Amino acid sequence: MKTKPMMSFLGLTLLASTSALASSDSNNDIKFGVEVEGMCGVKIVDGKGVLGTGGQASEDNAQIKVVNNQGLSTIETEVAYTLDPELQQVAGFEESLIMTIGSESKPLTSWQSASTPIESGRVLNVKQKTSFDEMDIPAMNRDDAITTTFTVFCDASTTS
Repeated sequence: MKTKPMMSFLGLTLLASTSALASSDSNNDIKFGVEVEGMCGVKIVDGKGVLGTGGQASEDNAQIKVVNNQGLSTIETEVAYTLDPELQQVAGFEESLIMTIGSESKPLTSWQSASTPIESGRVLNVKQKTSFDEMDIPAMNRDDAITTTFTVFCDASTTS
């Protein structure tokens, strides 16, 4: 029977030391750190669209999303493009191309030559059209007749 009081004493000692550990942190908070790298760029949501002809945009749009988790207030984009060699042979075709990103429309050559502020955080439709009618364009069935490449500039000095 002498072992029973010894067990109780040991149990009380463990209980006392456990509660002493729990109360050693005065506010009982558990904290988690996080490291997330800054991202700023273009995510291609739908990389294929159809070129509109006769000055009418096609309803089959490509889609992009500008990604920005850096809190930047201004993001600018430039566009580079390449035309299928057959389209390059059509006089005035390149100059006739109009591209729309979201609600901003301008000649494709203008997108190439100047940075343009662009909205981030939501999916934007990208459309291209030409004033040329289909009968004025060489017959082709290509997914890459016009390849467009976006470059996004993220300037940390514009953070809000």
